[in-house]
Amino acid sequence: SQFGAASGQMGFWNRFGFGIGPHHMQDTAGQTTGATMTALSADGQYSGGGFLFEGNTGDYARLLNDAADVGTIVDGGGKTYTFTGLVPGLYEVYTYAVNIWGVAIDTPVTIPEAVGPMTQVVTGPMPGNGFEFLVTHSIHTVDLALGDSFRIIFKQPPFEETIQCVNGFQVVPVPETETRVLVILGCLYLVIVNRSRVRLYDQEQG
Repeated sequence: SQFGAASGQMGFWNRFGFGIGPHHMQDTAGQTTGATMTALSADGQYSGGGFLFEGNTGDYARLLNDAADVGTIVDGGGKTYTFTGLVPGLYEVYTYAVNIWGVAIDTPVTIPEAVGPMTQVVTGPMPGNGFEFLVTHSIHTVDLALGDSFRIIFKQPPFEETIQCVNGFQVVPVPETETRVLVILGCLYLVIVNRSRVRLYDQEQG
């Protein structure tokens, strides 16, 4: 409970086995909430495991050395994690998706309901007793109204050299004082993207 991981959010960690769920979540104080997580596999298979990656020790190993498999090397696969029942507000979603064997593999993490870019690619390899943005985890922002849910989607193509992994998640409420800044930054990102598209279009037209 004293391990804040990449977000610095300390408190109770939920531990779930494989399977669809719904898994009922407790908050950082260990109190039962109305929030749930479901895990849907594209092929109906639920598997994973652990590996003694010696670069991680203690709580780093507990979080990162265990993982669910997105798919298989030959057939590929997919997983969709759906979070429902959260209190309305702005959240940062940390998704740990680094290969447990310490090798590099691109793992796209997609949240369709995210503010800003929906897909971020976590690459690995494991740095050892540390976290690096887009090496060990992604960070998305979601803005939830009453009754909203959000999904975290993984898709692994067949015949990759190794397996994409899902190690865990942190769903962190953003303090209300920071909400306006994040919304402004999100809007600024969209403006920059739109302007870039216009410039690219102009260049292509000669």
